[in-house]
Amino acid sequence: MKKILIYFIRRFSDWVRSYKTRYLRVSRQLKFVAPTSGPYLIIVPHADDELIGCHQFIQNHLDNLTIFYCGFLGSNPSEENRAVRAGEFVRYCQNVGVNYVCAENDIRHSLYTYLDELKPCTLLLPSYIDWHKEHRKVNEYLIDYLDTHKDSTIQSLIWYHISVPIYGGDANLASPMNEQQQRAKWDYFEDIYLSQKTIDINRFVLAERDCIDDSYAAETFLVMDKISFCKIIQTLKNNEEKLDNLKALLNDYNTLVQQSSFLYKL
Repeated sequence: MKKILIYFIRRFSDWVRSYKTRYLRVSRQLKFVAPTSGPYLIIVPHADDELIGCHQFIQNHLDNLTIFYCGFLGSNPSEENRAVRAGEFVRYCQNVGVNYVCAENDIRHSLYTYLDELKPCTLLLPSYIDWHKEHRKVNEYLIDYLDTHKDSTIQSLIWYHISVPIYGGDANLASPMNEQQQRAKWDYFEDIYLSQKTIDINRFVLAERDCIDDSYAAETFLVMDKISFCKIIQTLKNNEEKLDNLKALLNDYNTLVQQSSFLYKL
């Protein structure tokens, strides 16, 4: 009975929040690009970024994909937290059945070494349009890597999103989900990421339900070539204050969507 009640409360909450966003002046029409090719490498700054941003994408590409876990710990760098988060990440990967690699102490060096070894065609990493500095840091790692590895096999870079959504008008790739797939995704989160119980997952669910037309829900992405990636990072680095200010908007979803859409168009 309790599970049934929770289900209907969530559905009602989703409906209310989605209704409130319908007046937003942001496009939900996806700008399609040609499918990207593997092998794929997903760069994950923190445990759970891979699930929040890419779970359905991972499901769709299990045979040709590896996840690289950086192991950043945000504001809690304790050894206890390090062990807990790494354990949750490994458990997720083993449950899903995806290949994974964990960085050693020197994250940048570990990443560069693995890029040289794997020689991926396509990288997925968090969008630079995010208040979280460690999400932005991995983008800066990639800028440096591309600058010093002119013969890199990397052809495409794909931004996935965590706290700051990418709506259809700013995205050009999506992994659609039906109701059962989206529910299964967030069941994984609740079962595995026990240390993150305080996170309000409803805002992530809303972003997936509300970001594009013609799909029950979706994970959305922005695909770029190397030149475009370097150019947009340079532009955004001149707007760091605007990126930092996004954190203050986490409880004002409508304004967050509008501001992030503005930044994607810079």
